[in-house]
This record gives sequence, C-alpha cells and structure tokens, in this order.
Amino acid sequence: MRKLLSVLLLFSVISAFSQEEEKIPRTVLVLPFYNQDLKNTDFDYLSEVLRDNMSSKLQTTDQFNYIDYIDIKKKIAELGYKIEDHRDDAKAIKTGMELKADIVIVGKYVVLEEKVMIYARAYDIVDNQDVVSSVEGDSGIDIFTLIEDLTKDMARKMALKYPEMNRK
Repeated sequence: MRKLLSVLLLFSVISAFSQEEEKIPRTVLVLPFYNQDLKNTDFDYLSEVLRDNMSSKLQTTDQFNYIDYIDIKKKIAELGYKIEDHRDDAKAIKTGMELKADIVIVGKYVVLEEKVMIYARAYDIVDNQDVVSSVEGDSGIDIFTLIEDLTKDMARKMALKYPEMNRK
C-alpha cells in the first residue's frame, strides 16, 4: 500500500511539472481614431477606417483577440460616453476595463494641406505599459498606404511588447 501511494505521489508531481502552460491571447479594444482638425470634417470617415484596419491586422495573429465594435458601442452608451470622450485616456481605459480588455488602442489623425499625420497608442491595462506608433507623409501619398504602414508597425510592436499570457 505504501509503495502504491509513493508511486501515485511521484506520478502526480511529475504530471504537474510536465503540464505545458496554455497560451492565452490578449484581448484588445480598438477605439475609433479621432480627427484633430475639428474644422475640416472631410476626413472624418478615416476614424472608422483606421479602427477597422487596426482590428483586422491584429486578427491575423493568434496573439490577440479583439472586441467587436457592436459591443464597444453598447458599452460606451451604457457608460454615458460619446465616441469623442475617448480622447481622454482615463475614459478610454475605463471603457477597456468594463469590456475586460487587456489592451486599449486609441489614436488620432490630422490631414493638413501638405501633410498627413496618424498617431496610435496601445495601452496595456494590466502592466501599465504603452506602445506608440506614428506615420507621417505628404498629402499626395495614398492615405491608405500610410494606414497600412501604421497598422503593420503597431501590430509588430505589440507582438513584441505584449506576449500572450500564460495559464496552466
């Protein structure tokens, strides 16, 4: 009997050490980007284009799950916020916490006569770390090329800085 108990104890210890940790993708909340030039509303459509492109790029890896925009809109309404309120980082982070996100992405852009500037920031709610990416180009450049450059750069930086979480 004693020998059997010793074997069972040894097996359970070996089994516990041999279990591999499960990789858990981080949950990402991508909020609509906002136009810094409140007078020029010709480019307001970029708000959704930037958010959609960033979400799509992050979906191509198993490292991140993103929160569906319908859920984001519902939570923003429940909190009594407007999309514009997320220019305030504290409100963006609170929305992320309410939606149980690990990372919140906020961004802004401005289209001037000769320049296009786009800025994005990913904020890790758990570890209080952030990743910043920005692109700038002449207004003659295809703006969608700039958007693609920004999202690729952001996804690359996030993959390096925010590894998947582990769970046994």
